[in-house]
Amino acid sequence: MKNTKLIDRNELAVMLRTSPENISNQIYRGNQGINIPFSTKIGARRFWQLETVACWLKEQEDAQRELTKQLAEDKRQSSAANDLLYRPQNPRGIHLIKKKQ
Repeated sequence: MKNTKLIDRNELAVMLRTSPENISNQIYRGNQGINIPFSTKIGARRFWQLETVACWLKEQEDAQRELTKQLAEDKRQSSAANDLLYRPQNPRGIHLIKKKQ
């Protein structure tokens, strides 16, 4: 069996830049795997494998990167559609009509 380093709630909180209480709240609310990585309960204490935490952080980063790409693509597509619908007007939104002479 591979020797894996286990970290406790306080060390995880430092890694995620949050409080140990927030870690406990997320576990209580059932948000493991969503807002925090999955833990292992040993006796009355919870531990996280350092490798699991690193993989979870990488997955979060990849998901955020993919979401950012998708939002940028959607913005480009909507911008192109708006260019087709654009009709120039003066700043007050009133159509200017040329006077007949």
